[in-house]
Amino acid sequence: MTTVVERYLETLQEQNWEALEATLAPNEFRRIGPFCDTLTSTTEYVRFLEGVVSTLGQYQVRTRRIVAGDSADGSTAVYVEINESFVANGSKMDFPEVLVFDIGADGLITQVQVYMMRPGEDALVPGGKAQASTPS
Repeated sequence: MTTVVERYLETLQEQNWEALEATLAPNEFRRIGPFCDTLTSTTEYVRFLEGVVSTLGQYQVRTRRIVAGDSADGSTAVYVEINESFVANGSKMDFPEVLVFDIGADGLITQVQVYMMRPGEDALVPGGKAQASTPS
């Protein structure tokens, strides 16, 4: 089941939008983004990715690890830790992420959920950012 996810990541890196769309279940797909934004059409999702990724310079996806397991509903889930890096507004950016893929019985991706770390940003609530303690 990790093969379809590996193909998804390769085609994303290559910006091969047609091949990326071929990894997605055409009639049963949902993408949930880091802002709880949802897309339910493979065409809309691929258009969204193309619109964002194609504007970024030196876009790269580095896979750190892939883990497959069972979802609570008995389907297969694939968890991927990646780093997306690119140049935007003249600055190099690097975002650690976890993507959770649900794989349908036909071997295609039925859902993608995006969990993104936000390096350099402050916590939204006081005390929400862990600080290393100093030895006493």
